[in-house]
Amino acid sequence: MVAPRRAVERHYRYASPRRRHRRRPFLIAVAVVLAMAVGGGSIWLIRNVSEGDQSPAAASGRSLTADSPSAASSAAAALSSCREQVDRADAVMAAGRTGIDHWNQHVQAQTDALAGRIDDDELATILRETREPGKHDVDAWHRARDAWKDDPAACSGVTGLSPADAAALGSCGRRLNALRAALPPAAAAMTDWSNHLSSMTLEQQLGDSREDWLAEWKTAPDHIEAWQKADEELTGAPSCPE
Repeated sequence: MVAPRRAVERHYRYASPRRRHRRRPFLIAVAVVLAMAVGGGSIWLIRNVSEGDQSPAAASGRSLTADSPSAASSAAAALSSCREQVDRADAVMAAGRTGIDHWNQHVQAQTDALAGRIDDDELATILRETREPGKHDVDAWHRARDAWKDDPAACSGVTGLSPADAAALGSCGRRLNALRAALPPAAAAMTDWSNHLSSMTLEQQLGDSREDWLAEWKTAPDHIEAWQKADEELTGAPSCPE
């Protein structure tokens, strides 16, 4: 009976390590599968957090802040529109400045003639020379006026500008306001010039219509001087930097 017991014991001692050895590859394989499953789940979770769980603005690649390209583009367009308003208003004033200067010389010649500073021939020469560009003066004024459509919202309410562009917008806005103030006196003086040119020829002005001309001459300085004052104030307005 002793021998069989020892045989069993020897068989157990021999078989047990072999069975434990066979389990190791299985356990290792299970561990690898679990690691891959956990790792894959982690990767899926990370990808869904980083890619799938985004706001509409982030998903579309757009930022809704003032620093976004669309906001910057809108601000740049508003600044460009402001500058265009100023340029067109300046063009109106330039046309008026030329025409009113000729009108002023026209009126001043009559003043000088009545004061005895020039004779009738000199008067006729100056009146003729200043009348010659008169039609062009009026046409240029109307073209510039038609090209400028005042936008009350121009140069205001713009956000998202850089500090330099914001400063430029402020300068342009102040100039536009100064131009708006100067335009009515310019229009009044240019209307006088246009009416005079269309109401009489030079021959009529010096002949049969002389009394009508002198009536115009008396009132003309009021509008001319108002324009001169407005134009002088405009020189103190800031420029609109490009």
